[in-house]
Amino acid sequence: MSKSAERRPLDGRKPIRTAPGARHTCRLCAHSCHNYTVVLSELEARRLALDEWRPLLHKVPDDLPLVQRQGAQYILNKRPDGACVFLGADGLCVIHKESHPESKPLACQMFPLQAVQAPDGVYLSLNSGCRRLIDQGEADPLLDEADARRMLSQAAGLISLGETIMLSPTTMILYEDFLHWQDQIEALIGREVSTFNEFWERLQETARLILTIEPEALTDPVPEWQIMFRRIEATLRGDHNHSGPRQMLVRRVLQWIPQLTQTGFPLTLPQLEIPGGAAFCARVTGQFLAGRQAAFWETAIGAWSGLVIGLTVGIMAAALIPFDPARYPAPGHVLNDTLADALMLMGLPSAAVSSELQKAFLRALG
Repeated sequence: MSKSAERRPLDGRKPIRTAPGARHTCRLCAHSCHNYTVVLSELEARRLALDEWRPLLHKVPDDLPLVQRQGAQYILNKRPDGACVFLGADGLCVIHKESHPESKPLACQMFPLQAVQAPDGVYLSLNSGCRRLIDQGEADPLLDEADARRMLSQAAGLISLGETIMLSPTTMILYEDFLHWQDQIEALIGREVSTFNEFWERLQETARLILTIEPEALTDPVPEWQIMFRRIEATLRGDHNHSGPRQMLVRRVLQWIPQLTQTGFPLTLPQLEIPGGAAFCARVTGQFLAGRQAAFWETAIGAWSGLVIGLTVGIMAAALIPFDPARYPAPGHVLNDTLADALMLMGLPSAAVSSELQKAFLRALG
């Protein structure tokens, strides 16, 4: 979360502003039921911890609590295979099926909806972590603003931006200046394109733009762009205390990150044959920017840099993962996966993703 953002209740007077193209229908892939930690309110925790649920559950050991407490938070537990305790044998949510959709935890009802409260409205967009975003199209319904307002009114607090934004660890800017830079970045990589070549060129131009926002001299010699990923790989391999969702992220990322770190690996556009892939990258970018998702990062520059790096690396990684029809419905889902994981990786708090190494990557790309 941005150091200049905080959690506040929904201000019902503010208009709901939905990111263009924010359409979604759940494809029932159950990825989020394996790969996300669901935080519960105290009321949700009490209700879902009841033993009355147990006869309906699948492969849940009798001695496994349905809800566990982590510090001050309550979270839904996971089965030994990593799935949510409420995921049924048919791959559907037991709570949704046996009770009512609105009986599910609020976090589950909202996914993949992202909400950010800003001075000029409450912004709704799609979370890039959804593994079926690439399937969304004109046939899918737009986000329901009335239903979103119902859910947001139940939330204990929304990530909220104020009139000043933390641009970098040492600089604050006005919200209107934040929008000025956002608009320039969106004009480059948030608009629809037809080819990867065009999108890659726009990524390069965006990298150059970000480096002008707060120019700083890099250390001499300038670090290689791969150093960031070598450090990330070392961190992932050295940390053996991963929880279920983190463990799955690490397993997926280690399929491609070692190749990126090899000496001489080029920071260039790979050969990709994914119909609509470039347009999908632009849609993900548009959701991030129009939805004010920089609020979830520590600084605005860190968010914009992480976005460009995540997109670049996600595209490169998609070319490193062989298409397996048993695992992916179509080649585009490989890109959906690698983009989601690369962006998630860039957003994790880590000393490996320092501002200096981000700038070194942007300079090498641009």
